[in-house]
Formats: sequence, C-alpha cells, structure tokens
Amino acid sequence: SEMCIRDSVDRGRRARPGRRARPDRLADALAVVHAAGRLHCDLKPGNVLVDRDGQIHVCDFGLVADVGDRCDLGTPWFMAPEQVGLAPLSAATDWYAVGALLFELYAGRPPFVGDAAEVRARKCAEPAPPIATVVAAVPPVIADLIDGLLARAAADRPDGAAVRVVARALGGRDVTGP
Repeated sequence: SEMCIRDSVDRGRRARPGRRARPDRLADALAVVHAAGRLHCDLKPGNVLVDRDGQIHVCDFGLVADVGDRCDLGTPWFMAPEQVGLAPLSAATDWYAVGALLFELYAGRPPFVGDAAEVRARKCAEPAPPIATVVAAVPPVIADLIDGLLARAAADRPDGAAVRVVARALGGRDVTGP
C-alpha cells in the first residue's frame, strides 16, 4: 500500500517504519518527467506517494505543462513564484515545489502560510523564510538544499543534477528524521 509523503511522517518528524522520505528517489522520478520536456506543476505532499519499499510515486498529472508554458494553476502553498506570476516555467518550477514539500516535512507547515490569495501575493513580494528560522534542528546540508530550492529566482535554484548529488551524498538517508 502507498501513503502520501506527509502521512509517512509521524508527529515526532520521524519516518514511520518502511516509509522513508528520500529526496534521491523523488529527484529520480522528476528527472524522468523533465527529460520528456514536461513539468508536473502541482507537486505537493498529497501527490507524492511512498510505498512500503520506500519507492516514490509521483501522481496527479492533471496540471502537467511543457517547459516554457505559462500556467498559474496549482496549489499556491507549493507553487513557484514564476508560476504565480505567469512567467515561463522550467524544471526549476517543480524543484521549488520539492523545496516547499521538504520544508513542510520538517516544519509541519509550508514556507508561506495564509489563504491562497495572501500566499500568492507574498511569493511575488518576498523570499521564503530560511528553514532554520522555523526549525532549528534541520541538518545543515538539508537546510541548504531546502533554502536553495526555495530561491525566488528560478535561475538561482539547484537543478535536478545538483539535487541528486546532494540527495545521494545523504546516502539514501531519510530526510525526515535525525
């Protein structure tokens, strides 16, 4: 059976047995989508499933777009600033959502809180808070990854290859536990 990545973590921020939130596997799944010139455009905890073997399954491709498209549809709390602002989309758009997803796994909330309109406005006006200002116990390598993925400018975000390098450096370690 599968469960969404958010549910794979208990209230103590530790992965439940057999449910490991591994960024290397999510990066591999997104690499397949991006290699086809496509973007998910609605990555969020409910659209990333973890099975008992720790495999990641990305689901709900209802808002899929081509690289270069402009689309402001999605879940505001996980949307990249360029998506909110109707700028051309790139793989960096999905990587921002991965950063927001990881932020929520650590902090228990997305980087921006409020109603949808407020979150959209704030994303266009201000950077995401550094994860360490919300949760002090995040290991520095993971905090750097999350903060990098949440850069306001798409060009400042790490690309998929860089995300996989960091993720593999973690040795397949669960990013939601100590």
